[in-house]
Parts: sequence; C-alpha cells; structure tokens
Amino acid sequence: MGDKNYKDYAPAVLRWGLAIVLFLFAYNQLTNASQWARLIPEWTSFISSNPETIVYINAIAEIILGLLLLVGLWTRVVAIIIALQLAQITFFVVGGLSSPNGVRDFGLTVAAISIALNGKDKFCLDSKLSRR
Repeated sequence: MGDKNYKDYAPAVLRWGLAIVLFLFAYNQLTNASQWARLIPEWTSFISSNPETIVYINAIAEIILGLLLLVGLWTRVVAIIIALQLAQITFFVVGGLSSPNGVRDFGLTVAAISIALNGKDKFCLDSKLSRR
C-alpha cells in the first residue's frame, strides 16, 4: 500500500474520531446531567430554566451530529455546526484557553474546522450518494 493510500484514510479517521468523542460526551451528559448542568451559563435560561434540560438537549444534538459525522452525511454542514458549538463551549462555557478544558475543546474545534474544510472524503455516505 503506497503512501497515497494511507492519506486517503486521514480525513475519515479524523471524522470518525470526532464522532466518537461526541458520543462519549453525550453518554456522559446523559448519565451525569447534574454535573454538566453546573457548566451551563445563565444566558441559556431562555431555552429552559432547568440547566439539566439544556444538558439533555445538547446530548441529543451531539448524538445526532455524531451519527451524521460518522456516516458522512452532510459532512461539511455538520462539521461547521460542530465547530460553532465547540467554539462557543470553548470561549463562553469553560472560560477560553486559560483552562485545560478550554485547550481540549479548542483542539476539538480545530478538528471540526479541518473536517469542514475538507468536506466529504471517499468513505462518506455523501461520496457514495453523489456517484449515483
């Protein structure tokens, strides 16, 4: 297998890895909503006065976005939504790059931006559907 063949896997591995991270976050939010609720900013109260409800909504959104990312459906749009969500978490929820969680979330934001810039890869459902 030549070097070119390995490079074909890179965008898919990044996409699948980020999808798994989203699933893990969602699982943790669904099983430990009260711990995550402490991170919910007050400005979100227009959505719900109960911070745990926001955590559940976010977890469901991350499952849906993770599934779409995993199979590669609407890849670029989904990655942009994920990048925006992670950027707002980085800078408005965990306090920016001054905390370890902010640095981690910034790295995930950059990963999502990379997926958005790349768009569909050869393993995406998007690619399979566009060949028809």
